[in-house]
This record gives sequence, structure tokens and C-alpha cells, in this order.
Amino acid sequence: MKFRNLLGLSIFIACSTLTGCTNLKSDQPKPGTISTQIEQQGEIFFLEVTDLKSFKKNQLLSVQTEISNSDTDNKQLYYRFKWTDANGVVIGTEESWKSLTVYGLQKQYINAVAPSPLATDFRLVLQSPVQYRGIIGEVFRAIGATFGLIFGVR
Repeated sequence: MKFRNLLGLSIFIACSTLTGCTNLKSDQPKPGTISTQIEQQGEIFFLEVTDLKSFKKNQLLSVQTEISNSDTDNKQLYYRFKWTDANGVVIGTEESWKSLTVYGLQKQYINAVAPSPLATDFRLVLQSPVQYRGIIGEVFRAIGATFGLIFGVR
């Protein structure tokens, strides 16, 4: 009887240990998803990339991005593209930041064309003009997360 209890306990511990070591959720984006093409610098509240399409047109890589604002207030966003070749090397000089206003509860589109036919991939770099630092930033992040949980808004 003691042997069966000990065997059962050993099997339980072994299964628990193996299950605990398995990482079911990965922080790495899945290949082919929007998040693999986005580089976000800092916190961006209420704005989200909801669609992203890329295609070749006249041998140049073209991109169309849809940005959605889930807030009733207008939001501003800065963006730029990093174009890369087949080896992952950045093509051309670094683009300057461009400004985009997304009106409350609306969608806005960003269209871009690669500077060279050598471009085979891209990263869309996003940044909010408002960067909260220190304790104030933590308070705003907590309020934003709570608001999202209560109302189902990001």
C-alpha cells in the first residue's frame, strides 16, 4: 500500500514538474503576423495597427497600414519605415519621422513605397509624441490597462 502511494506521488510530481517547465505562451511574435513588422518605441495608448498589407508594384515593395483609434479624442502618432534587403541589411538612409493624426473612433491609412527594388522586407517604427516617464508613466499605464479590462478597449 505504501509503495502504491509513493509511486502515485512520484508520478504526480514528475508530471507537475514537466508541465511547469513547458512554456505555452511565448513573448516572441509568430512569423507572418503584424507584430513581426512593427517596432513600437514607448507606450502608445488607444492606437493599434489593425491591418497591414505588403505587395510588389513595379518591382518596388509597397505597404498599406491601417491604424485604428479606440478613443473618442484625436490621437497623434509618429512613424517611419526601415526597409531591408534579403540579408536584413537596411537600405538607404534612415527616414525622418512623419506625423499622423488619427481622429477619435476612426481609422487612418499609411501608404509607403520602398526606396529601391532591393527592398524585400520592412519594419514600421511607431512612436507616441507623449512619453510619460517615472511614476506618472506607471500611473497612466495602470489606468490604461484597467480601462481596457473594464471596457474591452486596448
